[in-house]
Amino acid sequence: MTRSPSRTSRLLAVAGLAALAGSAGLTGMAAGATTAAPVRAVEPDLRELLAGKDGSVVPEVENSVDKMLVDSQLSAIHAAPAGRGVSARLAAGKQAAALPTAAGALTGTWKPAHDEFRADDPQYGVASLGWLNLGGRTVSLATDPRDADGSTVWAGAAGGGVWRSTDAGKTWTPTFDKQLSMAIGAIAISPTTGWVYAGTGEANTNGDGLAGTGVYRTKDDGRTWERVARNLEEASTVFHVAVTRAPGASRDSVFVATNAGLYTSTDGGDSYANALLPTNEDGTAPYTKTRFGNYVTDVRVKPDDPNMITAAVGWRRGKTVGADGNPDSVGNGLYRSTQGGRPGTWTRLETNLGQAPLAPGLSDDPIGRTSLAYATGEGQDPDVMWAVVQDAGLFAGETFLGVGPLPAKPTVLAGVYASADNGITWTLKATPAQFAAAPGTVIAPLLALGSGPGVQAWYDQYVEVDPLDANRVIIGLEEIYSTVGNPYLPGPAAFTTIGRYWNSCVAIAVNCEGVPVYEGKTTHADQHAAAFAPTPDGVRLYVSGDGG
Repeated sequence: MTRSPSRTSRLLAVAGLAALAGSAGLTGMAAGATTAAPVRAVEPDLRELLAGKDGSVVPEVENSVDKMLVDSQLSAIHAAPAGRGVSARLAAGKQAAALPTAAGALTGTWKPAHDEFRADDPQYGVASLGWLNLGGRTVSLATDPRDADGSTVWAGAAGGGVWRSTDAGKTWTPTFDKQLSMAIGAIAISPTTGWVYAGTGEANTNGDGLAGTGVYRTKDDGRTWERVARNLEEASTVFHVAVTRAPGASRDSVFVATNAGLYTSTDGGDSYANALLPTNEDGTAPYTKTRFGNYVTDVRVKPDDPNMITAAVGWRRGKTVGADGNPDSVGNGLYRSTQGGRPGTWTRLETNLGQAPLAPGLSDDPIGRTSLAYATGEGQDPDVMWAVVQDAGLFAGETFLGVGPLPAKPTVLAGVYASADNGITWTLKATPAQFAAAPGTVIAPLLALGSGPGVQAWYDQYVEVDPLDANRVIIGLEEIYSTVGNPYLPGPAAFTTIGRYWNSCVAIAVNCEGVPVYEGKTTHADQHAAAFAPTPDGVRLYVSGDGG
């Protein structure tokens, strides 16, 4: 019997996609928000389907709404003090360090209590349908340009610090354990000095994300880290860090995209200043009526011109009017400086990005969270730029249950776009419908439950261009997609799925009616970062998401 998707069904589909990601801390939502009615734990048909190969039966599992309520309480803790900048967290850290400690010290050596992964799932695993080896949510990757083998890669975890691998990800070493914040938003490596910059504070606007304490720098591959005093004043999360050196300059320039504007450094990270993007109604100064008007979700340096910097402002709700009567953000869009990013040198780009009739089905406020990428490889056209854009208007009207926002529409993706003239004019290259039809996808059946590709474009998105083959463009949403053929021909590009979605309904063990179950290994759902690394034989691609 066919049933129309209920609000609860849609929520559960999104919950499986989001891995319980939400936005309570960033919107000021308190714990105890309205919740949906309880649902049964396991569909009878699903129980039979998931019977183990050894005859075992899947036990009753915790209700998904119960799980979300627990996460909501944790999010309220994570959010405190909501809306505060770095200074409040630094003060709290100093107070904690000054507290008296018990006399004596722990002696002996720590050892694991057991040698099994916590994520091992003996019930689902016997049917080849469960979780295998999982890591924590990993939101940033950076490959070392000095390593010709492409084997040195850095990873930033949402709550687990900075990790380094020198053997192409086979083994990892933690480097950030003693810092004030273990929440990482972005990592970048200077191609000139090899110094590594870590921007703290996860910037995915999810309620279980943790705030940071600014930008840190290591000059010795993570053995020691330093946090300079003139740091990010009010920013609590970092979306992206870019490092470059202009011709004739003696120090690197560092650009940090944050939830409180774009911060810049011209002395290699010794000090930072807010670039003061002109995001207000008149385009003359930063928008100050709300704390959402200066969400800089990406920043990129033109490959052949280190003085040309492009920043994307993209608060996910755009111009939606908040409880205070003011629009959240009136200045979402692209901004550019041709003078090295200095304050006072920025203007908003007048482009057709997201404008009708460029893409069908867009709202009247189509620019939300935006990710950018240039074609950066040797011999590639430095004017080629790609963008993944979330539609702020489609997100508006969302409801909250537990920790997670439920968008009013089955997708909030405005599309994937390409520009051949450095971001002035754009061509639509992919829509949610195209990704739903991409070979290899398994997320398309969730459309019946009201959740399609890009429903979480506010939370997980990226775009990267292969430095050895500009025809290969990687898109991260809930799944991972790659272009097929020449994506620069007129019209939409062709995509295939290279990292398919896992069994979302199995993950929460509810409401799987009509949604197929898949075996085999794949990437964890919900994508956050990708990094290419040229090797002597070609190129290596690293990806990360909610599962490591």
